[in-house]
Amino acid sequence: MRRGGVGIGGLSSVGRCIPLRLEEPSRLHGGRRLLAFQAKLAALAAVIDQVAPDLAAVQEIGPDPALARLQERLTHQLPHAATGDPDDRQIRVAILSAHPLADITKIRPFPQGVRAVQSKDEIFDDPTTPEDEAVTRQMGRGALAATIQLNGTPVTVVTVHFKSS
Repeated sequence: MRRGGVGIGGLSSVGRCIPLRLEEPSRLHGGRRLLAFQAKLAALAAVIDQVAPDLAAVQEIGPDPALARLQERLTHQLPHAATGDPDDRQIRVAILSAHPLADITKIRPFPQGVRAVQSKDEIFDDPTTPEDEAVTRQMGRGALAATIQLNGTPVTVVTVHFKSS
């Protein structure tokens, strides 16, 4: 386990954010996008290797094997992985861990007690239906929770990436 940095409950590093969408381009996109993807992958792997966390929460993971490609590039091994439910563009969150993941839970609906959020103009509400189509009662991108054991203590983490629109 890495020493130093900000720690919570034995986690070696908490609270670092690297905004980066990681989605492997198809062969149809051409060589420039593939080179850009490989550069992103190398940069992200270098940061993770430098920080050497017990766990990494990753957002903006595409539907392709990008997460596996990232794991392959790491010298600081994070062999355990889980992914959340994707949004309509197939973008999702993920958790990578040096420790086995347990109690993996994909979370989409808002928890009890959280009210619906207006997600569209009211013109999209069909007054002939009991449901209000202008609001949503679930996250556009699912959250993901998992538990790891650190020195005999269960630590549950949740990762979520709210949509900006």
